[in-house]
Amino acid sequence: MKVEKMNCGDGIEFSVLRTDKFKNDILVVNFLMPKTEKNIAVGNLLSKMFLRGTEKHSTNLGINRVLAGLYDASVSVAHIALPDAMCFRLSCNFVDDRFIPDGDRTSVLSGVISMIKEMLEFPLTDENGNWKEEYIQSEKSNLLDELRAQKNNKDSFALRRFSEIWHEGMSMALNSGGTEDSITEVTSADLNGYLGEMKKTAPADVVFAGNYTAFKEEKCLEFIKFLSGLRSGCKTNYINAVPEIAAAEKLKEVREKTDAKQSRMLLGYRIDKSGASRYARSVFCEIFGGSPTSRLFTNVRERLSLCYYCSATYSESTGELTVRSGLDAENRDLAADEIARQLKLLADAENISSGELEAAKKGLVNMYKSINDNVYAYSSWYLSSKLCGLDTDIDNYVSGVCEVTAEQVAVVASAVKQEISYILVGNVKE
Repeated sequence: MKVEKMNCGDGIEFSVLRTDKFKNDILVVNFLMPKTEKNIAVGNLLSKMFLRGTEKHSTNLGINRVLAGLYDASVSVAHIALPDAMCFRLSCNFVDDRFIPDGDRTSVLSGVISMIKEMLEFPLTDENGNWKEEYIQSEKSNLLDELRAQKNNKDSFALRRFSEIWHEGMSMALNSGGTEDSITEVTSADLNGYLGEMKKTAPADVVFAGNYTAFKEEKCLEFIKFLSGLRSGCKTNYINAVPEIAAAEKLKEVREKTDAKQSRMLLGYRIDKSGASRYARSVFCEIFGGSPTSRLFTNVRERLSLCYYCSATYSESTGELTVRSGLDAENRDLAADEIARQLKLLADAENISSGELEAAKKGLVNMYKSINDNVYAYSSWYLSSKLCGLDTDIDNYVSGVCEVTAEQVAVVASAVKQEISYILVGNVKE
């Protein structure tokens, strides 16, 4: 997919992912806002309220009828937590003009842009600018239910506590679902304040993915002009979504209890990114714990039966590696020792077989190529990578992964330093 980027001024960037492979096009606009406990709660509620209606279409049903008339186009609204920012995202998925019946002069892109404009400029408020209280309370209730469900699910609870402890004092420690108090306290005035600040000062990133014709270019540029007009001459509040994170001075070891039978153990590591390439880091994680043929799965789970599950994920934007496992409490030390042993083995290239190296690279290449086969997946991946300041060319990813050597993987493994050990202890077997 060919990527074209344009800086449109006023804190607005426009990217085009040009391809004619798909029947659908995607238009997305992201607004970046500061990550605070209050902003998380207000933005989460605002994203729900947007789909409740607009002044012109006062119900969700009214919005859906308009979209159904645009050949079943869809508009979704999300409030996404980045490491050090919140992203308010409006996404549109709609059929390309090539697949509209001959003689129908409907411009689907014009229609979805009109709906986004309505949501931004004319949300469903009364003559005094107040949002409908009934809807506010209903959506607050939904958010509170989601938050409580997060606490009741021991996997998500353990991951939440792990992050809070590891990132103590940083915005990364904040719960992306908010808190009960912050959700309860949101007012109509807060919604207006957040929306106003977002339109006037938030950096905006617009992306079109699909069959980009001259007509669509005209409509997209008109939309960008509309966004620029919302600024009213205000200064853009530029935000670094990914902060520089200093290495921990000492290992954090935390043990908490749960009434569940199964324990959850999470281990956090930092990878020195000044050494081998990012492609080598991806291959290392795939070999270590990123696939069903990884060291952690085949050894900790299968060979030694120490865990019900054991896997590793890596965030290139923050340089953090997380190992997650579910296990019986009495196996905690044995599992931790085996995880450490496998990590140490990978620090020596002679312990990395050509078979597991090629399997890891093939798995990553297949994953990246599959992203190219879906316009929505590609646009989502592109946006996530771009917002975190990462390279966004999949072809480069594939080429880079294919060139990784066992020696480069060993360099990565040797630069991994553990920063936290967290276990949520379940009931010990009699």
